[in-house]
Amino acid sequence: MAAESSEIEDHVHVADVYAFRGMKDEAFALLLETHNALERNKDQRPFAPVYLQEEMRTSPFLKPLHDDPRWSVLNPSSD
Repeated sequence: MAAESSEIEDHVHVADVYAFRGMKDEAFALLLETHNALERNKDQRPFAPVYLQEEMRTSPFLKPLHDDPRWSVLNPSSD
């Protein structure tokens, strides 16, 4: 999985659809897979994981996921 910003946005948009449809497990699975891939390749694109976190944090469709314990794994700096 490449760390291009458009690909990150695409993954977040797919997770948006999952979350909107109430498919929380699928949304978290996709976001976690994306997060892990970006972390593995952090030396090539060091700001990509931060970009993913910002895209997730600002997505209105992912708001219902914020109360789930899995959210803090993906977004440790969130409240």
